[in-house]
Amino acid sequence: MVGKFKKKFKQALVKNTDRPQNAQRNKTPLLIMIIVALLIIGLQYSTSVFSPDPVEDSWGKIIMPRAGSTTGKTIKIIGETQDIRTGLYIWLAVEKPDIGLCRPKKRVLRNTRFNTSISMADGPEQAYRLSLYVLNETIHNQWKDWLDKKSFKALPVPTKIRQLDQITLLLKN
Repeated sequence: MVGKFKKKFKQALVKNTDRPQNAQRNKTPLLIMIIVALLIIGLQYSTSVFSPDPVEDSWGKIIMPRAGSTTGKTIKIIGETQDIRTGLYIWLAVEKPDIGLCRPKKRVLRNTRFNTSISMADGPEQAYRLSLYVLNETIHNQWKDWLDKKSFKALPVPTKIRQLDQITLLLKN
């Protein structure tokens, strides 16, 4: 009887020692799939891996001219930016309402008060928007190239997350 008990005990022991190895092998693909899924989710929801996007702490304001003001062809602009991290650029752009296009006008320094002027083209009396944007290096280079080439074609308006401030003005000749 002791022999039968000993034999069954050995068989149970052998079976139990085999199970953790098999179970470990079966869990490995699952673990790899979980790690890959977490990496994909992390990359999807990170601000950006290759170029920095604006952060919520970035702040900017167009102080002058006041919203609703009437302007001539030359517009004097006073503004201020704060908490703009390295690798981001501040630009002023002019947009026509409701067409989704803008014309970059001037780059200004980050994390300081600025005082600059921009020129508008001749045209009918009309409303336009003056916007202050924080841009990553990729969009900054596109706008810089556009300005250097003096293109007449307008560019797409950046997403709202990049907009620090916007005012509507009226162009009067």
